[in-house]
Amino acid sequence: MYAGGFDLAVAKAHGYKIVTYSNGDQQAVPVNPRSGLKKGPLVVRNAATRGTLAPANSGYDEVTGDCGESWIYGTQAGTDHVDLESGFTVTDPAIAYNWVISLSDANGTSHQGGSGTLAERSSWEGQWNGLYQDDYTTDQVSTSSVALLEDGTTCYSGGPFIVLGGLG
Repeated sequence: MYAGGFDLAVAKAHGYKIVTYSNGDQQAVPVNPRSGLKKGPLVVRNAATRGTLAPANSGYDEVTGDCGESWIYGTQAGTDHVDLESGFTVTDPAIAYNWVISLSDANGTSHQGGSGTLAERSSWEGQWNGLYQDDYTTDQVSTSSVALLEDGTTCYSGGPFIVLGGLG
């Protein structure tokens, strides 16, 4: 299955609007950015198909272990650009985290991530938008990424990864 267009009435009824970017790409985005709703997949305008919409290039992976799950989601946001989301859900409340994602493309490797304290939350997620990735991207949550649980358990990521090609 792939995203090939939009039903405007359904989008509106569920709190979304359809935006068209300057390059012709389209995406369903929450009307209220604080609603907790996620953006829909990017539908890329493809000149080779005479202005019809082609599916976005996206990927998702998650790894579940004995203290929770870690995940990564990425989608092509335009020519040589990607948007990433990653995070975790743990079985017991967490008080801190340190998250690292390695992104590899034709130019080498870069890193994104975050760290901080959590008020006994059982999940966390981060977003990184408009990242430049040349031609392709291989993105992996580092297995050293960790959530520190309130009982002292250090819960490490299982290292989920995605590969997106044809970004150029």
